[in-house]
Parts: sequence; structure tokens; C-alpha cells
Amino acid sequence: IDPELVFITQWNEWTQERYIVPAGQQFWFLGNLVGPGGTFFVDSFNQEYSRDIEPMKGGHTDNYYYQMIDGIRRYKGVRQLPAPSAPKTITIDGSFADWTSVGPEYVDARHDTMHRNSPGWGSAGPYVNTTGRNDFLGAKVARDDTYVYFYIRTDANISSYTGSNWMLLFINADRNYSNGWHGYNYLVNLNVNSSTSTTLKHTSGGWNWTTVNSNIAYRVSGNQMELRIPRSDIGQGSGSNRVAFDFKWADNIQAHNDILQFSISGDSAPDRRFNYRYDTAVTNTIVITNPSFESPSVSNFQYDPSGSGWNFSPAGRFAIAKSGSSFGNTAYQGSQVMVMQREVAVWQAISGFQPGKTYRVTWAEANRSGELGGNTLRVLIDSNVVKDPRTITNTSWTVQNSNTFTATAGTHTLRFDATNAQGGDRSVFIDAVSITELP
Repeated sequence: IDPELVFITQWNEWTQERYIVPAGQQFWFLGNLVGPGGTFFVDSFNQEYSRDIEPMKGGHTDNYYYQMIDGIRRYKGVRQLPAPSAPKTITIDGSFADWTSVGPEYVDARHDTMHRNSPGWGSAGPYVNTTGRNDFLGAKVARDDTYVYFYIRTDANISSYTGSNWMLLFINADRNYSNGWHGYNYLVNLNVNSSTSTTLKHTSGGWNWTTVNSNIAYRVSGNQMELRIPRSDIGQGSGSNRVAFDFKWADNIQAHNDILQFSISGDSAPDRRFNYRYDTAVTNTIVITNPSFESPSVSNFQYDPSGSGWNFSPAGRFAIAKSGSSFGNTAYQGSQVMVMQREVAVWQAISGFQPGKTYRVTWAEANRSGELGGNTLRVLIDSNVVKDPRTITNTSWTVQNSNTFTATAGTHTLRFDATNAQGGDRSVFIDAVSITELP
């Protein structure tokens, strides 16, 4: 199910509307039968019968809010986790140029540290909150064989490390929310030594933190901060082992051992009880338009079809053919294939690559039977050959892989070249094209 819209009613009412049972009727309410003339309340009468989803202090806190989120995600789904960029060593020196190529960036809303001084309803209030201090905007994570590196930037210059509950970094190293403090096993900056050294603490349960490392290197300059943690200190192995954890930044919470402080004091990134997730096992999905040549649908075959998503040159050499067409082809995947006849180039610009990551092109190929012999095929990424020219002789489908290549930033062009080195009317069939990110 994927509805275009999810309609929520309602966010905030905080009233109890009185209803009177009409004459001749009666209703069950909270286990009691209310007869004619009796009174009953709906909406926000109590937590069970509330139809409002706004968080409250005490009571149901933000439970209804997270029930709403759970419901929306069941219907709308969630985005794929972003894939981390390639391993990189970061120098902890307060110069942040080496973070430029690190991805992804985990973002947080701006201006959620505004101070509040607002009247309440009736005798309630005023509501005053001046705890907003460092307004988080974006975070990054990098790793090499030995360390995990963290980066955070704020809207304005970061305050002095001498402030209370300053720039706290919570880490759920095993992504298990049944242990630690609400799942968090490690905490950075609960005690800060100096302007260049801080602490890493651990808990097995509850707000009971003990020091694991008393000399974690960090630097702050302007509105940016970076720090370095040994992977072994937070159970992330070493070398090529998988690195996976959830994390959260928080600043100027006003009480310990109260997770709702993430909602009401200072700032947190991400907001409230959410967390960022970093996982080197996640790979990018590189989207190729029409990878199995199922569009446009043809009844036999069609040269130079429009709407295929593929570019070609020259005209009259590129075709899409249905299985069983006059070319004598079958389909490896789906019901149609690409035909490359004589000399022709077919290409497509593709985005979604992560700089520094390693990729490989995969496709199925077959020679057209009953002709002069096989065409010659090569495969390129941009101007770089990732599969050397070969004469395709097998009339049965075979799956081929390119040489691996390392991506740079930006869009790249995948190109199939039929070079027809032997001349004559020779054709090759292509199907099921994909690009895979390698660990």
C-alpha cells in the first residue's frame, strides 16, 4: 500500500467536550452505561480516549507521536539507508577540508534552539525555555582500519567546552535497544578534559557510565567539531570488518537519565528519540533506466525506439526486439532485449555513485545465430574501457562482469560499443544490465 496522502486528524486540541445522551438513548462509556440526560466526554477525556497525537509533559509523553510515525511508515515505507563513502583517515586538527568527500551527511533542522517565553491558557504559564545553545545542522561519520571519526556542524560558533552537558555524542554500538541506556552503550563528552581531549564512557545498563578511554582527541573551530574514537573501544573490530552503529548528538540537556530531555531541552540531532544509522554493509542502488529493455513494448522489433531511456549512434543499428522476433532472439530477463547491429554505440548517463566506492557492471549477452558470426563488444564507463573488446560467439545467454572501477563525484556514462571488427551484418543481444557496488 502506498497512498499519495496520509490524512492525520488531529494534532492538538486539549479540550474536553461535554456530550449529553439524548432522550431514549444510552451509551456504554468507560465500562458504565450512561442513560438519557447523562454526560460523557470524548477526544482528550483521558489518554486512552484521546484522538490527539501531540506530545505532553508526563502522561503519554510522545507515545502517540511515535504511533503516528509507525503507522505512516507502514503505509508509505521508508527511504533506503544511505551508503557510507569509502574508508578515509581524518586528521584531528581543526581543519575540516578532509571531510568534504565523506558521505552521507546526516542533517538536522535549523532554528530549533529558539528561546521561548510564552503565556499559557488561563492561569497556566508563562512557559519559559532558554536552553537552546548549539543548533545542530549536519553530521558525518568516517572510518579507517583503526578509528571511527565523527563530525558535527552547527548554525553558529560552538560554545565553550566548559558548559554543562556540552556536545554529547550517544552511540548504540550494537543497535540493540534492550541494553545500555535506552540502547546507548557509549557516551562522549560527559566529562571533557580540555579543548583538545575528552572522554568516552560505557554503560551496561541505565545511566551508569564508566570511563573506557580518558583521552579522546577532538578539535573545535568555529561552528565545526571533529573527534576520533578507536574502533576497538566501541566494539567495531578493525580493518575491513563491518562498522555499524546508531548515534545521536545532544547539547545542553537539563537532566540526566531522562530521554525526554532530547525533546524539550537544548538541541538534539536527530530530533527527539530518533537516531542516525551508519552501516558499511549498506550499498548504493544504482538506478539504470530500462535495464532490461522492456520499454517501449514492441510486437516484433523496432529500430531507434523513442522512450527507451538509451541514447544511440548511428541510427538504424540499435533496436529493441521481443522474444521470438525476426532476429531469432529469446529474452534473458523479461520479454525484450537490446539488439546491437553492425557498428553502434548505446549509452546512458547514470547518477547515484558514491565517490571512492568500487563498482562493477553486469549484463547478459548472446550472439545472433545463423549469421556471419559474432559482433565485437566492449563496455566503457565514461571514456574508460571496463571490458575489453571481445567477439561474441555463444548463441546462448551468458552473464558477463566488467572490471571493477572506482567512482568519482558526479554523473557517469555507461556505454556499450559494438565495433564489428570483422565487418558484415553481425548482431549481439544485450539484456539485464546492472551496476553493483562492491564491499
